[in-house]
Amino acid sequence: MKKSMGKGAKRSLPTQEVLNSYIAKIAASILEVKPLMIKRLEEENMLDLYKNIEIKVARVLANMEFEGIHVSKKALDEMSHEFDERIKVFRR
Repeated sequence: MKKSMGKGAKRSLPTQEVLNSYIAKIAASILEVKPLMIKRLEEENMLDLYKNIEIKVARVLANMEFEGIHVSKKALDEMSHEFDERIKVFRR
């Protein structure tokens, strides 16, 4: 993919054809690896964790990344001050 996009000032967006090919390769790789992953999760007795927690959390995080979240600058400043005070205590 880097070859098709270039670097620095020569950087350009890939064509739809290149993008489609790249996405198809990723999808094929996922389909190939999925049964191996499921088998390993079953062996480690972690399939329920994956299905009931990991996937749900990943969806929430993906939505947050896509939609964004509101952050209060005032709250962040207050937390920063609080953490600075805690760090001072630990350094003594």
